[in-house]
Amino acid sequence: MKRIAFIIHGRIAKNTKLIREIEAVFNGMDYKLFTTTQAQHATTLTKQSIYSGYQYIVCVGGDGSLNEVVNGFMQLEAWPGHRLFLGLLPYGTGNDFAKTMGISKNIAELKQYIETDSYKATDIGEVNYTNRSSDNATRYFINITDVGMGGLAAEKINSYPKWLPSNLAYQLAILSTLLSYKKKDMTADADTFSYAGRTMNIIVANGKYFGSGLGIAPHAQTNDGKLAIVIAADISLWDYIMNIGTVRKCQKVQHPQMLYYDAKTITVTANEPMSIDMDGEFIGYSPMRISIAPGCINFLCKA
Repeated sequence: MKRIAFIIHGRIAKNTKLIREIEAVFNGMDYKLFTTTQAQHATTLTKQSIYSGYQYIVCVGGDGSLNEVVNGFMQLEAWPGHRLFLGLLPYGTGNDFAKTMGISKNIAELKQYIETDSYKATDIGEVNYTNRSSDNATRYFINITDVGMGGLAAEKINSYPKWLPSNLAYQLAILSTLLSYKKKDMTADADTFSYAGRTMNIIVANGKYFGSGLGIAPHAQTNDGKLAIVIAADISLWDYIMNIGTVRKCQKVQHPQMLYYDAKTITVTANEPMSIDMDGEFIGYSPMRISIAPGCINFLCKA
């Protein structure tokens, strides 16, 4: 029998209508609901669920919660004997990876994916960096990691009131950071290119969207074994305002200071530690080295 673990963000677990709907749709199946109570709890719950024999792990939350669940998969000390699948019900404040994968809040649709084992083998990014405690650390992402202005914006967003709509919060963070941010000299050494120059942000993407719907990496593919790199070099506030519509359409910006690449590995350095954003959360500082782990998670979606 298929065993299903729902890893639910603590705030979302208070949505009794949603919980009742999950219980109604999955009635008669072997499932259990687990609720997070603190940061990084979803990672622990994911590992415990897998070791307890659950083959289907469903994240009920946004990009931050999904990142924690992904890290639970990737931190397993020993892979269990059964095949594992990762599912998503996008009920968070940011649901950018769901947009890339065409995932909706339709619970019956999720059930169908589970019943038919409909999935795509999905790449995962591995990041080596310096955490907030100044220690070397490794963390994994399924959507996007960026360094520079985006990292500072992520720090600001975390300090905003939670009742602010995600789109508004991100735009406020971006605009306020743009007004004060001084571009840094940064370098990027990848297996396919090298770059050095005055830089606003370096984005390393597996999914196409970040910042609550901004299609920053139109060339990203979640199953091609490559990282999609976007370098926003000497970009001004005016450049951002003039091109934001193009980014929302998930199209490449035609500007000499917007650079697009593909790579399997990349190392980003600067003359001072730079803030890193991962899947919408501030995690630490550069230097960072990123590599791709091809097709290592079976993500439940339309095949």
